[in-house]
Amino acid sequence: MAPGHVLASAIKDVRGAVYYVVEEIAAGEFMPQLLVFGPEHGAQLTAIPTDIEFYQKNPEVLEKLEEAIEKN
Repeated sequence: MAPGHVLASAIKDVRGAVYYVVEEIAAGEFMPQLLVFGPEHGAQLTAIPTDIEFYQKNPEVLEKLEEAIEKN
């Protein structure tokens, strides 16, 4: 689709998760469990290099990606 380019990439943002756990420990409220952090917790999970030619020629693909990100 766009040789030599990454169209979208997932990013793992652990800062928010670490901050949350440290706050819980400091408050004496931490309970070991599976914690899942996503967009609803402020995590930025996607990187989209919007300046590549592919998106300029196919803006509808970028629009669909952005819609999907907003839904989550």
